[in-house]
Amino acid sequence: ETEQQLLIRKNFERFHLSYYKPLGNPTQFIGVLLRHFSRCKDEAITSVQYAAYAAALRESDELDAEEIARVREVAGAYQAYEKLLLENGSYDFGDLLVHALRLFTERAKILEIYRKQFKYILVDEFQDTNFAQYALVKLLAGSVGKVTVVGDDDQSIYKFRGASVSNILQFQKDFPQAARIFLQTNYRSKQEILDKAYEFIQLNNPDRLEYQIQQTHKPQEDSAFTKRLTAHQGKGAELIHLHARDAQEEALLAVKKIRELVRAGASYGACAILVRANAHADRFTAELDAAGIPYHYLAAKGLYRKPVIRDLFAYAQILDAYHESPALYHIATLSVFPVLRQNIAHLTSFAHKKGLSLFEACTRATSAEGVGEDTLADIATLLRLMEKHRGVANSQAVREVFLAFLEDFGYLTALGELSSVQPKTPAKVLSGWVWNEAERQERAHTLAEFFREVAQFTEQQDNPTLKNFLDYWKLKMETGDAGTLRQNPEEASPDRVAVMTVHAAKGLEFDHVFIGSLVDKHFPSIRKSEAIPVPDALIKEQLPNADMHLQEERRLMYVAMTRAKKGLYFLSADDYGGKTKKKLSRFLVELGYGDNGKPTSQDSVTAHSTDSSQKKEYVPLSEMPWSMPQYFSFTQLRAYQKCPLQYKYAHILQVPVRGKPAFSFGKSMHAVLQKFFQERMDGTYPDETALLRMLDDVWIDDWYAHAREQERAKEKARKELREFYNKHDGLWPDTQSVEKGFHLKFAGVTFKGSIDRIDLLPEGKVRIIDYKTGKPKDKLKPEDKEQLFLYQLAAQDVLNEQVAELAFVYLEDVSEQSFIGGAEDFEKLEKSVSEVVGKIQEGSFVPTPSPFTCASCDYKDICPYRK
Repeated sequence: ETEQQLLIRKNFERFHLSYYKPLGNPTQFIGVLLRHFSRCKDEAITSVQYAAYAAALRESDELDAEEIARVREVAGAYQAYEKLLLENGSYDFGDLLVHALRLFTERAKILEIYRKQFKYILVDEFQDTNFAQYALVKLLAGSVGKVTVVGDDDQSIYKFRGASVSNILQFQKDFPQAARIFLQTNYRSKQEILDKAYEFIQLNNPDRLEYQIQQTHKPQEDSAFTKRLTAHQGKGAELIHLHARDAQEEALLAVKKIRELVRAGASYGACAILVRANAHADRFTAELDAAGIPYHYLAAKGLYRKPVIRDLFAYAQILDAYHESPALYHIATLSVFPVLRQNIAHLTSFAHKKGLSLFEACTRATSAEGVGEDTLADIATLLRLMEKHRGVANSQAVREVFLAFLEDFGYLTALGELSSVQPKTPAKVLSGWVWNEAERQERAHTLAEFFREVAQFTEQQDNPTLKNFLDYWKLKMETGDAGTLRQNPEEASPDRVAVMTVHAAKGLEFDHVFIGSLVDKHFPSIRKSEAIPVPDALIKEQLPNADMHLQEERRLMYVAMTRAKKGLYFLSADDYGGKTKKKLSRFLVELGYGDNGKPTSQDSVTAHSTDSSQKKEYVPLSEMPWSMPQYFSFTQLRAYQKCPLQYKYAHILQVPVRGKPAFSFGKSMHAVLQKFFQERMDGTYPDETALLRMLDDVWIDDWYAHAREQERAKEKARKELREFYNKHDGLWPDTQSVEKGFHLKFAGVTFKGSIDRIDLLPEGKVRIIDYKTGKPKDKLKPEDKEQLFLYQLAAQDVLNEQVAELAFVYLEDVSEQSFIGGAEDFEKLEKSVSEVVGKIQEGSFVPTPSPFTCASCDYKDICPYRK
């Protein structure tokens, strides 16, 4: 997808987007649009068909003008994308199918040639084909074609890739004379596992092939159409539900059971831990590490999350722009700079006080308090290497830059295994890396994969510089590409526990299988609707009436269960770090292992007696001393709730970050409204023209990528201010103060803040206003109101005002959402604040990564927990 994104970005103005081109991030929806186009091609929907559908739309009760415009915008973008591909002589994957279908449909003679060539057609894994692939099969087969398809509808688990389970259900209708052969002897699993899995998958009836055949077979036909399998291995399987207090104890239970199995004669390689999502694997690998159990984490993605690759990426960012403070912080705290690592807080504090980037603080470090000679020596070494490697970056290809870093920072010497790329002449290199043999092998494999990608980039680029590679790399990560780790599960070490997702495990088998995180919203996962759904009128595959997402999740669970030969262990816990106790997965309940969130089966074992001393606390990235902030703000409170580690980077370590256009825009809008209402309070009453002149006076032009982006932002601001003025003209409030500062003692700490606007109401009470530059939510949640609850307390307790109303004013559409806080709200707020403050005082900065949180984080490029 990265190459597709690059092509669109280079030709972005040709797409004439409006709805899918937000001001703050104009290219935000490129990936969404590309996935939509791919989904259309799965359904063999051409851009011409899409455009014809969009052109025929008319307003109705179900379809308003805005929705019609949106659909037509998507249709136009689809046509622009197709034209761009043709101009560049390129096909994407979907085109290989769509254009083949078009060729065979429009050129009967060519189709006939291929029908004669392919007399017999065999399709394996038929349940994983999409509509377009099956349409191609039917065209090649014709009415008398000889077609054999092999598949199991109960193992159709790739809907997210476009697979259509309806194909296997439709096949017998398209080819009614086809012989049906059911394979009913299983050579892998013991009978108890097969029976449990079969009973479980019945819950997907009536949308299963077996059920439909059984319902339609004629009395004279053989009625033995059943998928109830007979185990060649006989009976004797162990099926157990292991339930723990929290996620870590869940992993400890798995480790304990694996040890038992190994003591009883099993090998580590006979055991596998399967998870629904890669994010669920971390705690298992951490406990396996702690226990000294060899394991192999088989993740198809995640190259860019590996420690050595994050080091390379951070260093590349520094060489491209010295003032990338988070990246420089990451490099400065590597173990090869032990003294600087311990004293980095002195530098970040100095940078914060003086308004410097971290690089500027390093160059002026002799003026920083607490920075000694040893620290200055580390800084001098780092700056010397940066200057040396920037020279390499300016004159040589990207591969040489990365090799220079690995050589001079001591990576190659520490790895030892990479003798083929060792320096030919002795050189002074850094030291300090401490890895065991397994870690060296893992890092060597990671670097080999990375340099394979660098080589591919070099072959494709006319100018393979570090700058161009960094742009390419950033784009890949923005699209959600975490980097490919080419691994064959069957080539993994024969005596290591396998840790992988259920999707990755399909086709594999293990003596003992552990299925983790069997709790609500983990497995089955939460349904994710398509960001841009394909219009129903264009969808060609036949969809079941039932919950398709739940059915696919159930099939995924079935696949997980049937990987096991002898032992099947279901894992769950009460606490995964959220505010509420987790319910058991509905799948466990369906399997008979619990009800109403409580494990009740005799085969369920709890971990509540697990030795709590085995629990490990999160180890901070740096052990430098720190102190509680003198003042808190609501922004800090929300930052901690969003991700404690992000809070630590920003407010404890004070790692400087670059600004964003959205910040400049927001500050400009707040400043112009402050100036406007201040003049009204002073007795002058500026009109609309004066308001727009004020915008020019206070406009902040920092951080915009180019002049066009800034002008679009400014025009948006003008439009919103005109609408704001016109809505209030003749109805102006009696404003009492603007940007009113306060210090409020609350929940044991002092909050420092500023209220955007306070209006005086006729009855003598006040209305508190907070401006928002985005659009309103459909409904405010309790936590959304906490900021104004805090302001209400400040107005009452510090400013001695009686507050009648709180309001968010959304400048984008000039709408408002009003409410007022009560005693219960303040009590909940105090409890929430006390919890956050307590955790900060304890030094608890456990990261809470998620794709949504990490996408907007200023520290995502250096964070080891990025999702």
